[in-house]
Amino acid sequence: MIQLSDRLFQTAGFVLQTLPIILVLALCAAATQARAAPRVSTETLYYNVRGDSAGTLLAYMLRHGPRGESGRALGTTSAVIRQDSGFTETNTCRLQNYYVELELTLRLPRLAPGTNLSGTTQRNWNRFVNYVTTHENQHKTIYTRCARRIDRRVRALSGTMSCSALRAEMRSIFTEENRRCDAQHVEFDSGEEARIQALPFIVQALGNTERSGGGTHAASSQSQESRQSVPRINPNAVPIEDLR
Repeated sequence: MIQLSDRLFQTAGFVLQTLPIILVLALCAAATQARAAPRVSTETLYYNVRGDSAGTLLAYMLRHGPRGESGRALGTTSAVIRQDSGFTETNTCRLQNYYVELELTLRLPRLAPGTNLSGTTQRNWNRFVNYVTTHENQHKTIYTRCARRIDRRVRALSGTMSCSALRAEMRSIFTEENRRCDAQHVEFDSGEEARIQALPFIVQALGNTERSGGGTHAASSQSQESRQSVPRINPNAVPIEDLR
């Protein structure tokens, strides 16, 4: 989910996960097109969810959602940040054609074609998907701010030190901002726990799971942490997989 990219949240065996960021630091002399701010691109991928009730939809996501280190994910956001620059040095070192590039991938659930749900379940599902989408877009915002901070901090160092010192500072800024981003993702996810618990789809699905063996069986394939009845955030960073 993150190759330095996403962080899943985990609810009664299912997960929404946000992963750490992939920070790619390229320090090369080759000239590249100058950019005044990070270039951000976003790709949204969907995975089909099958079932005829909230409980069976949840059970399906437990088995087939994006995979995380400690369970399946309901939705993920992954980020790759690349930093590149050439250098010119006289008395001090100046950046040449420096840029930061951020590539984001959101993975979101959608009903498989032909799925028919009751009116209440359909409404609850729609609200659930809207929530997951909003949640993952907030992670996107956090990553974008991280890329902007890297860009701003590195540009401010141009012409202030030697090239060897500047390269070292660029690496240090990457590391610092990755840790800062990670902490912000954890803080955001932690603040969302109560909202996840209260989602009508989650309440309905957990009620269905308690009454049906299918949902319980699906949850049993997860780790002990995944089987807990109270939703909580999984703070572990896990690698991203391509689940197109």
